[in-house]
Amino acid sequence: MPDHGFIGCEPFLNGVAQALTHIRDQKLANVRLWTGDGLDVLRRLPDGSLTMVYLLHPDPWPKARHAKRRMMNDGPVDLIAAKMKAGGEFRVATDDPTYLDWLLMIMQRHVGQFEWVNNKPGEWLEYPSGWPETRYAAKARRQGRTPHQFRYRRLGEVAQRS
Repeated sequence: MPDHGFIGCEPFLNGVAQALTHIRDQKLANVRLWTGDGLDVLRRLPDGSLTMVYLLHPDPWPKARHAKRRMMNDGPVDLIAAKMKAGGEFRVATDDPTYLDWLLMIMQRHVGQFEWVNNKPGEWLEYPSGWPETRYAAKARRQGRTPHQFRYRRLGEVAQRS
């Protein structure tokens, strides 16, 4: 998607190094990387400035006591909503069954900010256009797990944050 700008966020050095290799090899001029927490980038962006946000296979933090560290939580989802334009799309994927249940629960609490775009049964098992196959999704398939892809549309006017 050469006509779109992308900001990739990755806290782990090996992931950044691998991304830089792909950016170089594919001569991608529209990708920037942030070595750190994606929430730091989101906080710095103007409200209503994003048309799309991808959250692809985030760390599931599988232990219950670590659930507060997950990217799919009320605070980060509120922040993502504030930074998105009305009509923008939030795309999230996971192959972890616990995280799947968790993200559906969290997004259900944000029905005033987002609507589910998947319209037919099983659509969350198919890749929509512009959706990259990640190495995590490929690994999950090899190991017999099913990656799930969800699309949510940002509703209404973007509320001004104080």
